[in-house]
Amino acid sequence: MDKIILNIKKLFKGWHERKIALLLIGTGSVIAIAGFPKEWWMNLLFPLINYVFHTNIDIPDIVSIDYLLLLIAVPIGIGLMLFGVWFYFKTKEMVKKRTMLQIRHSSIESVDYSKVDVDLSDYNIEPYPILQTEELKVIY
Repeated sequence: MDKIILNIKKLFKGWHERKIALLLIGTGSVIAIAGFPKEWWMNLLFPLINYVFHTNIDIPDIVSIDYLLLLIAVPIGIGLMLFGVWFYFKTKEMVKKRTMLQIRHSSIESVDYSKVDVDLSDYNIEPYPILQTEELKVIY
């Protein structure tokens, strides 16, 4: 049962962070696209649609462009997209929990950590060598 719970935790590790990053990137792209005037999109898309589908859609004249919306929405949208990319890579970095001491001694046998249910990659492991020959010289 513990293995199943551990596998479920590994599966959903970082799931919320990915969804938040996707939400930021998606919202930013929608805001940036909404900032461009529809007349610009029509002048780009209608000739392409006429050519591909052999239709004859009239291209409307540019009436007026709201430059205030363009100057506000596009930078905000691009900023949200950049923040989403930054957030994705920032949360992907592994943060170490604590420091774990690894004692290296010649009389200690090698240990198998397969029965330990702690992920050792979450910790900073500091090796601490103990020189048995130096200790014996001090004793004698």
